[in-house]
Amino acid sequence: MGGFIAQVIAAEEPDLVRKLILAGTGPAGGPGIDKVTSVTIQDMLKATCG
Repeated sequence: MGGFIAQVIAAEEPDLVRKLILAGTGPAGGPGIDKVTSVTIQDMLKATCG
């Protein structure tokens, strides 16, 4: 999930990222990939709501 988040940050805030190297991220369609969206939303809610 870290690779996914890094890509989102690089796309949305390009001034914050000079270079991005992704290594060891999960392959497309890998185990659990169908849960990424719900897990990401839950983590964002935890981070903002306490």
